Amino acid sequence: MAVIKIERKQRFLINSVVLGILMYLLSFGVIKTTFLTLLVVTGYLLFSIFVVHYPNLKITSLAVSSILPLFLSYGVFLTLRYFPNLALVFKIITVIGYAGLYYVVSLVDNIFLVVNERKEIIPLYRVAVTWSHIMIIVIAIPFYAGVFKLPINSLLQNTIIFLTTVILCFYSIWASRYDKGMKNVSVGEGTLLSVYSAFIVSGMSTAVSFFPTEAFMRALLVSSTLMFVMNYSITGYLKNEIYRKIIFEYLGIVLLFFLLTLIFD
Repeated sequence: MAVIKIERKQRFLINSVVLGILMYLLSFGVIKTTFLTLLVVTGYLLFSIFVVHYPNLKITSLAVSSILPLFLSYGVFLTLRYFPNLALVFKIITVIGYAGLYYVVSLVDNIFLVVNERKEIIPLYRVAVTWSHIMIIVIAIPFYAGVFKLPINSLLQNTIIFLTTVILCFYSIWASRYDKGMKNVSVGEGTLLSVYSAFIVSGMSTAVSFFPTEAFMRALLVSSTLMFVMNYSITGYLKNEIYRKIIFEYLGIVLLFFLLTLIFD
C-alpha cells in the first residue's frame, strides 16, 4: 500500500485552510462559541502545530513556537466577535487574511525551528527575523483591539496587555537570538527584559485608557509603543546598535498615533 507523503509547505497550507474554515464557523455563529468549544479549538491548534512542524518541533519548543499562532487566532476571533458592525465582506476578507497570515507565520516559525535544531544560521534566517518583527506588530493590533473590547474593567484589560506583551517580547528575543551581534542572554535575563518592555507598553495602555477613544485607535497606539520598545530592546540593548535617529523615528511614530488617538475620540 502506497503511503502519500505530504511536504511540509503543503502541510502548512492545508492546516491554514482548515483553521480558516474553523475561524469562519466560529465567527459567524455556525459553531456555538462556548468555553468548551474554544478549549477544543485551542487543543486542535496546539496539536496541529506539533504535527505540521514535526520532526523539527520538540515538546520543549512547542510553547514558544505556538505563541504567534495562538495570538493571531485569538486576535482575529476577538476582533470579529466584538466588532459586530463590521461589513460582511470585510469579515470574509479578514478570515481569508487570517489563513494567509497563519501560513506565513508557519513558514517563519519553521525557519526558527530549523536554526534551533542545527544551532547554525541558514540563508533565510535574517529574513525570517525581520518578518517575525513585522508579524508581531500586525498580530498585536487586532489582539489588543479585541482585549480593549472585552466586557471587563480597564485594570483587567491592562493586566492582560502587560502579560501578553511579556510573551510577545520574549518571542522576539527567542527569534533573534542567533542574529549577528546578539548578546547571549539567559532565559531569566530575557524574561526580565521582556517584563521591562511590557511595563512600558502597559503604561501607555493605562494612560490612554483615561481618554474616551475607540478600541482600535488605542490598539494602534499601544502596538506602535510595542514596536518601539521591542526594537530598542533588541537593537539597542542586545545588539548595542542604538542610534539617536532610530529613537526619534520610532518616537515620532508613537507620537503620531497618540495625536490620532486624541483626534478620533
